[in-house]
Amino acid sequence: GPDITPLVSCEEGPNIGEAEFTLTDADTDIIAGQPDTFVTYHETEAQAEAGTNVLPGTYVSSTQTIYARLEENTLGCYDVIALDLIVNAAPAIAEPIAPYPLCDNNQDGEEPFDLTSKNTEIEHGLPNITLTYYITQADADLGDPATEIPTPNAYTSAGAETIWVRAVNLDGCVTVSSFELVI
Repeated sequence: GPDITPLVSCEEGPNIGEAEFTLTDADTDIIAGQPDTFVTYHETEAQAEAGTNVLPGTYVSSTQTIYARLEENTLGCYDVIALDLIVNAAPAIAEPIAPYPLCDNNQDGEEPFDLTSKNTEIEHGLPNITLTYYITQADADLGDPATEIPTPNAYTSAGAETIWVRAVNLDGCVTVSSFELVI
C-alpha cells in the first residue's frame, strides 16, 4: 500500500513508554485525495478488515503498528493500511533533584544562587539536553522564553523557594521537574 508517514509523539513522562496520539492527524495522508471516503483506526488488521473495535480519535499508546480502514461511502469498498505510532522518549533527568542549600554569608536574608551549578546533576549523564529555569510549574510546562529566569547563573533568592526546570532533548520531548532553594 501507500507509504504512510508515522505519527510521532513524546512520551508523557520519563520511562512511561506511552504517549497520546491524535489518530485523525493521519487522515489526509491515508485518504490521499480519494473522494467520498472515510477512515477508521483499529488495533489489529483483523479488526480493520471487519470494521470493528474502532479506536477513539485520541489514543494513548506505546510504539506499535495500528491499522487504518479506508472505506468508500457508496459501495463500502475498503482498503486496510498499516500506520506506525512512534513514541519518543522524554528526558530521564535526575528524580528527585536534591535541594540546593546556601549559607546566608552576609546575613541579609538573600543569596545569589548559581542554578546552572545543578545542570550536571539534573542532566543525569544524558547528552544533548537543554535546561531552562522558571519560577512556576505552569511557566516551565509552557516553556515560553519570556518567562524563563534570564540569568540562572546569578539568581537572587531568600530561599524556601521552588525552582522549576524544563529539560528538552533533541526530539523536542520535555520533562519538567523542580528543586528547593534553601538558605
